[in-house]
Amino acid sequence: MLLLTYVRKQKGWSQETLAKEIGYNARHLRLIESGKYSPEKASNRLKEALEMVFDFPASSLLSPLKVDI
Repeated sequence: MLLLTYVRKQKGWSQETLAKEIGYNARHLRLIESGKYSPEKASNRLKEALEMVFDFPASSLLSPLKVDI
């Protein structure tokens, strides 16, 4: 799971809600979250929008979530 997915869910947002907030395509967001599209290829516009909404660096948001057990 990407940190993006975790943070989005913590806010109680659906992928569609996030897509509207950042002015992005929900289908593309789903592909990124599901791992079917490489987050490294995400546009700069998407990265900047995510940073503004979540106040995290895009490089962190688009990285796998690491959980200490």
